[in-house]
Amino acid sequence: MMVYELKSIPLYTNSSEQSYGWFIIYNNHSIVYEHTSYAHIQYSTISKDDINLFGLYGTDFKLVSNFSDGTMYIYWKDSQIAKFNFLLSNKAIETNLNSHVYHCRPFHLKSFIYDFNMFNAINSNGYMTNKYYSGYNGLILANNYPLKVKQYFSIDLMDHPKELAIITKLEKIKDIEYPKDNFIFSVIKNDKISKDNVQLNLLNDNVFKHKTIFKL
Repeated sequence: MMVYELKSIPLYTNSSEQSYGWFIIYNNHSIVYEHTSYAHIQYSTISKDDINLFGLYGTDFKLVSNFSDGTMYIYWKDSQIAKFNFLLSNKAIETNLNSHVYHCRPFHLKSFIYDFNMFNAINSNGYMTNKYYSGYNGLILANNYPLKVKQYFSIDLMDHPKELAIITKLEKIKDIEYPKDNFIFSVIKNDKISKDNVQLNLLNDNVFKHKTIFKL
């Protein structure tokens, strides 16, 4: 992972309306991030190809998706405090501690609330972004069976200001005949398998969704 380039991403945005901004580090080492001292770059205008790292920065945090394998990282003041991955298998889990995600494409959404003073429109504070979603869409092989995967950071500043979540969504691909076996979805935090294991049946379940919460 491009740790040196990651340190060049600021810890705060230059925006009073947005606590977090997106950033991209490309495979050629070029860097683009949303808020600079001179401009606000629109996400819709940037290239979505040849990405190495993609994520959010702000409030001393950097939330990173590694597009080379799908691993996700949480940095605080440029120090890694968490590493996240998952394993999907129908065999006993012993030594294989990660899943490789292929063909990652960036996923980014945000929502905002508008602070309007109905008695004094001049003193209204405008809008504030209160929810952020940032990660990727890709493919994963579960014992050679392909699945769509969407994995992203989820931030809700209004309802859950002291935590963030990583949402993992797995979806079957149409016209593929999946096995009858039960699979085990296992969360891997900091290279250790947690006890947060869930069984799923690919024959019956078209979509599987899991939330992992990190306290801040």
